[in-house]
Amino acid sequence: MKKLLTLLVAAILSTVALAQTNITVTMMVDVSNYTVPIVPTGIRVAGNFQDHGATTNGIAMPNWSPTDSLSAMTDMGNGIWRKVVQFPITALGDTLNWKFVNGNWGANEGAQSLSNCGIGDGFGGFNRAGPILPVTVKFCWDECTQCDGSSPIITSSIRSLTQSIKPLSVYPNPFNGEMSISYENARSSKVSVEIVNLLGQSVKSLYNGQQAAGQHELVWDATANSGVKVPFGTYFVRQVVDGKTSIKKVIYNR
Repeated sequence: MKKLLTLLVAAILSTVALAQTNITVTMMVDVSNYTVPIVPTGIRVAGNFQDHGATTNGIAMPNWSPTDSLSAMTDMGNGIWRKVVQFPITALGDTLNWKFVNGNWGANEGAQSLSNCGIGDGFGGFNRAGPILPVTVKFCWDECTQCDGSSPIITSSIRSLTQSIKPLSVYPNPFNGEMSISYENARSSKVSVEIVNLLGQSVKSLYNGQQAAGQHELVWDATANSGVKVPFGTYFVRQVVDGKTSIKKVIYNR
């Protein structure tokens, strides 16, 4: 399971277009095998949403508040409940902790079975933990898989994001001073590599032109096109190879 998620993270982080200002995560839970009656307020989802700038319908979500109306999930029928959450693109790849709740604390997930996909909640149970990615996931209650035992990742969402381009590699990240960017071209290609800020504005052009097949490495010294050092913060390396875009989030700090 964890190896699969690692591979999915690498694929998605390398192909999400920076044109997005938010990413959408669809969280689903199947309670068909859950024997406790569902309370009138329904299934909720609680987690450290506020820490990652999460919103639903444009309203900021709180941390760990299952009784808040913003945590309510929608009953889709046949035991399936769904919640659609938006995160800023800066949260891409960060780890979200959460669990599904039947109305309020005391009727929530946390079984030992979640230890394979979560972390201890400090109360003898387990929270779910996973990367924030623009995908749909559907778990079985208190399980790390769907109720049929298959992967919780709905792969059709991933297919629309992935492209046949090898991912960028950056090191170190976070960095201070200089950062190396390495990648491989499968064939001679039209390539552009640039640094962009959180507004999607180009900060520094590192390469733009025809480039031979093989391994390549570029260095960014944290300067803008003007030669002046950029402010500390979050940036993105954006590579376009024959019209296909690859993105990597990087942190420049003290």
